[in-house]
Amino acid sequence: EALLEAARLTGLGELDGVLLIDSIWLRDALWVVGSGEVEGRTLPLTMDNGAVALELDAFEGIDEAASEEIRASWANSIVESYLTRRPSTEAFAIGSAGDVAGRHLTLYLNAPKEQALLARLGATGAYDPRINPLAVTWRSIVQNHAAVFTRKVISHTVLVGPDGSARVRTVIDLANQSPEGPPSVL
Repeated sequence: EALLEAARLTGLGELDGVLLIDSIWLRDALWVVGSGEVEGRTLPLTMDNGAVALELDAFEGIDEAASEEIRASWANSIVESYLTRRPSTEAFAIGSAGDVAGRHLTLYLNAPKEQALLARLGATGAYDPRINPLAVTWRSIVQNHAAVFTRKVISHTVLVGPDGSARVRTVIDLANQSPEGPPSVL
């Protein structure tokens, strides 16, 4: 609802709904439709380099506004490619299922009936701790891109007792992999 209000306040008018995607969805869109040519890059964006390009490569310059325009341009190119190439139903379903579950694709519609359908599909971005009580959340809507430089490994150990009870130990290992390279807007 906040995104709809923001859109209205910026002059986009009244919208029926919003679609919130992140660099992981954009990477998966490249998996679904194949590589995509984007302005300012010699090599096309692919599922292998898409997320890194959007989160890091686009911000290698020292002009923050220009970096944001590059990222927006690349993201728009991926979305346009996705919409014009019309992926197969199977590829769309496989790509979307993981993105919805991982909250990389979130939808909100004004119409209560349609929003209820999205809720049943799990596509509203709502967090349900009953499904997985452990959650690590990365956000890159803000200016700080530190999460991109963090390697995350999560391991679970389950010990089942003689009475059938279980003890679960979860270890989250975070490693800082930020570069010591030249200055940038990162």
